[in-house]
Amino acid sequence: MWMDIQRRLIAPCAVFLPDGQRAIPDTTALLRRLVLFDTYILQTIRFKEFIPLTRSLGLDNVLLLLGSEALKLELDPTTFIQSGQTVNFPPAREKPPLPLL
Repeated sequence: MWMDIQRRLIAPCAVFLPDGQRAIPDTTALLRRLVLFDTYILQTIRFKEFIPLTRSLGLDNVLLLLGSEALKLELDPTTFIQSGQTVNFPPAREKPPLPLL
């Protein structure tokens, strides 16, 4: 079956805390995207937002969404860094880190 590309959305829905270890899912955005698009493909980084998401929506509801294929998951292990904002990286760098943004 052909699906119009404008009927799908691929995007993350989490806000990561400054420690980088915990993620808070934006449940409101997730529900809005499920209403607006036939398929929402949730981009996830190591499924960090998935446990809080199942706690807020309930495991049965998340399983129903995944089973209906309205919600799909995409695990992308690629991570990008900004080396200009790290201290002494690369080691030959003799400049101070760049300011944020």
